Amino acid sequence: MDRKKFIKEYSEALKRGTASVFLGAGVSMDAKYPSWKALLKDIAEELDIDLDVEHDLAGVAQWYINHNKNVRTKIGKVIKSAFPPKTEVPKSLQVLSRLPLKHVWTTNYDRLIETAWELSGKRIDVKTRVDELAVPDPTASATLYKMHGSVDDPANVVISKEDYELYRREKGAFFHLLTGHSLGMSLLFIGFSFTDANVAHLFGLLREIVRDVPPDHYAIVRRPRSPDSITGAAGKEKARRELSRHRHWVSDLERYGLHCVEVDDFAEIPAILQELEMAVANGSVFVSGSYPTQMRETAEGKLVREVAEGVGRIVAEQAARLVSGYGLEVGSAAIAGVMGQAYKSKYVHLDSSLLLRPFPQALPKGVNPEDFKTRYREDMVGQSGVCVVIGGLVKKRGAYETAPGVVQEARIAREAGRPVLPLGATGGAAREIWHEMLKLEPSERYGISKRDFLALGETPASISAYLAHVDRILKMLRKV
Repeated sequence: MDRKKFIKEYSEALKRGTASVFLGAGVSMDAKYPSWKALLKDIAEELDIDLDVEHDLAGVAQWYINHNKNVRTKIGKVIKSAFPPKTEVPKSLQVLSRLPLKHVWTTNYDRLIETAWELSGKRIDVKTRVDELAVPDPTASATLYKMHGSVDDPANVVISKEDYELYRREKGAFFHLLTGHSLGMSLLFIGFSFTDANVAHLFGLLREIVRDVPPDHYAIVRRPRSPDSITGAAGKEKARRELSRHRHWVSDLERYGLHCVEVDDFAEIPAILQELEMAVANGSVFVSGSYPTQMRETAEGKLVREVAEGVGRIVAEQAARLVSGYGLEVGSAAIAGVMGQAYKSKYVHLDSSLLLRPFPQALPKGVNPEDFKTRYREDMVGQSGVCVVIGGLVKKRGAYETAPGVVQEARIAREAGRPVLPLGATGGAAREIWHEMLKLEPSERYGISKRDFLALGETPASISAYLAHVDRILKMLRKV
């Protein structure tokens, strides 16, 4: 499948909330955890068998359990020692943890996914047992279904042939829920070989239920080496046949609605996921700004409010989502602009139009205030594709000065690679940032020409004309 088409389709599913991800052993191997075959290496030695000729690895695990008189203690110890805790996670998981995923599936035993979500400041509800499925955690941002169990309970993981044979009886609820998700959501498979018996059965069932119109699912898979990169006639012939088999395999997966995005190296996966992250973020615009309520009725205050409301209206007209810290002047005006436009539609869905992150008046105990605010701002910026700066004044000790928080938000946005659009005519931090960016080359201003950028800092003769100019630039930055 074409990479650009995948980014477009799956990012839309993420925005709609109909995207899920299924992570396989390849993701864990990026963190230097063992593959299933490597996990069974010492077990094979004890069984006195050649693991290289064994294709049924679940069968090997079963032999080991049989060898130990059906006691799973030893294999539990093997799993526990093979997956020690790690404080760092692969880049792919870091990006995934920032995406608006509600459901994450895995056959992995380790805790890398939980760690990734924790490092992103998000709570993930982990389900390893059937009785946990009916008890959701309302405080969690996502649910993790570890359908083969966890290293936290190694004696009860799915690893042996008997575990697979009895899966539908013992853990069938996982399978039924996964089937439901597969019918109503788009699954993205990463680090998966598609040799797992449960997943093979899943696709067979999907084929039976929706034979003619299967739902769209995606997988990132590695294509075999090109024969041209191999030396020697025998090696070239083997590579040619492997490539031919791969093409037939990819084509066959289309029967199940599974579209493959092919890469030459799994190291490409983080970059693909970052493209997804940007595509999702590009559907939102963060409006940063503040203005003292004491200056509300001044000419400058009225200009700031009119521009902020107009920007909110523009965001809604461009079918984007407004991200706001809900400040009293700039934030509330921008929200009013969005809602005024949204309520013109027959059907209103404010969740897709607004993402509000009001700064808490009371901070959590034991938290450094500056660290908390920085992390809070980083979260808002991370949700957005463009940062629009309006105003940015605060009153301190009887005097009005540039709002340091607004300056920080613009800096965070630039460091995160998000375009910053300072509406210099509104004064305050926006004016300061506009002056700084005016010195840059157009390429460093995300392609905004000097003429167009100058107009952002000029006092508007007409608010409507100024907003029309902002509209054009914002469309260019968002590439819509």
